[in-house]
Amino acid sequence: MAAIEEGLESLSNDMAKLGMAQQEKLDLVQKNLNDLRLRMGSLTTNASPEKPAQPSPSSSYIENGVDWDLYCGSKCVSKMRYNVDKSVMEDVDFMAIKPSMKTFLPKGIKGERGVAHATWTFANGAERVVHQCTEVVSYDGGEMAFCVGPSLVAKQTIHNEYMGDGKFHKTFCRTQGEAEQLAVMFNRRLAGGKEWQLHFLPCFLYTVRDPRYGNYGLVDILVEQELEGKFTKWNNNAGGVAKGMHPHMSQMKDSTVLGLGAINEDDEEEEGSGDEEREVAESEHVPQCFSHFTNAVTDGHKLVCDIQGVWNVEDGFLLTDPVIHHHSNTKRNGATDKGSAGMTNFFETHKCNPLCRRLGLKPGLWSPDAPTPPKASSLPQRPPPKAYTPDATHPTGNPTPKKAHTPQKASATPTRTLSLNSDWDVV
Repeated sequence: MAAIEEGLESLSNDMAKLGMAQQEKLDLVQKNLNDLRLRMGSLTTNASPEKPAQPSPSSSYIENGVDWDLYCGSKCVSKMRYNVDKSVMEDVDFMAIKPSMKTFLPKGIKGERGVAHATWTFANGAERVVHQCTEVVSYDGGEMAFCVGPSLVAKQTIHNEYMGDGKFHKTFCRTQGEAEQLAVMFNRRLAGGKEWQLHFLPCFLYTVRDPRYGNYGLVDILVEQELEGKFTKWNNNAGGVAKGMHPHMSQMKDSTVLGLGAINEDDEEEEGSGDEEREVAESEHVPQCFSHFTNAVTDGHKLVCDIQGVWNVEDGFLLTDPVIHHHSNTKRNGATDKGSAGMTNFFETHKCNPLCRRLGLKPGLWSPDAPTPPKASSLPQRPPPKAYTPDATHPTGNPTPKKAHTPQKASATPTRTLSLNSDWDVV
């Protein structure tokens, strides 16, 4: 493989020096690609006794129709991401080409960027099947392409009625984006180290052109980064909670809990409490506390659950495919949104932990229908001033002069105003 890469690099340098015409360059690249196919034979595989051999996107190149569908140039119509602040899907650029690939890609020729989608399935979920995926660049019109981005996964719905429904994937992108927005608030409030942070993966929507499908040949592919590590589900959307500690989290119990010393429940001990045992938070408390936090910080309108993904000391919790229960009971966030019933199910099994108490979260479901402070217009008003009446005992009818009012000096302490846009969380 190293010899092939060196050959490609040498060919690119020679073409640049000779100043060849564009068509001549393309002919040479095509000849070299054909030679590359013959010399490499087939793609590397990730075969195992339980699983048949499948191509891996970590290979240097893939061919269209050989376990993969390539969509390059005009076949890859768009790449979009949901903007939570604007509540719209926006166009975004392709990922940067990996530095290790730049050294042997043909120079002097502009390739066509696109995406490669595996035709085989390697995982299944409640509503989606999962395929491997990667971004590519092609120099021969999409017959063959080089993998130039990280390993991705494409999630396709198992429901045929949603295949051409753009709202289905948009709902997924919006739900994951809103969950990440709440995770940012949680991380800031918790103020722990990176191993205590939660992050939901960004997801992207590619629209490709494939005449084999309906909807004028346009197909949406929902894509996100492939997670590495042991996949764990810490809770689900029906109140279920995982039992036991994540196998890799045991390394945190002794090595990093002190680094989160701020998470000790009784950091400031009161008089007479020196003999009491202090509560110490552990990493497996984080997902449950986060779900509780999302219900409180949204005033009972939402609750994020189905917390699943991987964890490691360097990245913390990398999560995907969350569920958000919404109090409107309208399935706003898809079929897994159980509304108020889902929130109730969570709190029936949830036991507040040291993190919940540190954040001041009250036990139980926060109801959006709870009484709220009355508005100023509904408060009792001061009685209106009495009408002016002349002083009959005074010769001129003028009122008896009163002692002039001396205004008090203003307080030396300035008033502070907090806003949602400041570094404070106003709840």
